Amino acid sequence: MKIPISLFILIAIVFGLILPYGILLEDLFFPIIFILMYLNVLGLKLTLKKFFRRELIYPILVNIIVLPLFAYFIGSFLSPYLLFGVVIGALAPTAMNSTVYVNLVDGDKELSVFSTFIMNLIYILYVPLMFFILLRLEIVIPYEQILMKTFSLIIVPIFLAILTTKALKEKRVKIINFSKKLNLILLPLLLWIIFSINANEIWSSLNEVLITIPVMFLVSIVGFLLGYLAVKKKSLKRTLAIVCGYKNQSLSLGIVYGLNPLAVIPITVYLLFNHMINLTIIWLFEKKKI
Repeated sequence: MKIPISLFILIAIVFGLILPYGILLEDLFFPIIFILMYLNVLGLKLTLKKFFRRELIYPILVNIIVLPLFAYFIGSFLSPYLLFGVVIGALAPTAMNSTVYVNLVDGDKELSVFSTFIMNLIYILYVPLMFFILLRLEIVIPYEQILMKTFSLIIVPIFLAILTTKALKEKRVKIINFSKKLNLILLPLLLWIIFSINANEIWSSLNEVLITIPVMFLVSIVGFLLGYLAVKKKSLKRTLAIVCGYKNQSLSLGIVYGLNPLAVIPITVYLLFNHMINLTIIWLFEKKKI
C-alpha cells in the first residue's frame, strides 16, 4: 500500500514538537532546501514569456498589502512585541521551498518559481516601508543575507536543474520520478529540523502561544484562501493558495531574533499553521477533493 506523503509530513511535525532532536541537524537546513529546490524544478522550461503572467499579481498584492493590513488590524489588541511579530510574519515573502509543495499537489511549478523569486527579491524594498506605515518603526533588514539566500537557494538550483535537464534528455523522466521519491525523505526531514528548532519557543511560552493562536490561524487561513479563490482553474488554485499563504518565516525569525523573545512567538505559531494548512492541501489533493 502506498503511504501518502501527507502522513510523513504530519509525523515529522509531531516528532519535531515532542522529540526535537532534529535541532542537531540544523546545519543541514539550507542544504536540504537547496536539494529540494533543485529536484522539484527538474524538467521545467522557464521562459521570459512565462515570467510575465497576470497570476503573479496576486501574491504581490496579498503579501505586500492585503495580508499585512489584515494582520495588523486583527492583532492590534496584542502587546507591542507580539504585534511586531504578527506583522513581520504577515509581511514575509513566499517560502523558498514552496515549489516542493506545489509539485506535490500537481500545481504550476513555473508560477511558483517565478513568484518565489520575485517576492524574496522585492522583500527588502517593501518591508521597511510597510513596517513604518503600520507600526511607525524602523527595522534593520539584512539586505546582503537575503540577496545571497535568494541567489543560492533559488537561482543556482534552477540553473543547475536546467543544465541537468538539457544534458540528460533521455533520462529526464526517470530522474524526475526519482526526485519525487526523494521528497518522501527530504521534506519530512526538513520539517523535523524546522519544528525541532522552534519547539522550545512553543513549549516555554504557552500563555503567549495560546493568545496568538486565533490571530495567526486567521492570518494563515486568509493568506491561503485569498490565493485559492483568486482563479478558477484547479491547478492554479492549489498553486496560488500555497504561493500566497506559505511564508518564508525563517527570514522573519532571522530579523526578530535578538530584539525581544515575545516577537518570535507569533512567527513560530504562524510557521506551525503554515505547514498544517499545507498538509491539509496535500491531503485534500490526495483524496481528489481539490
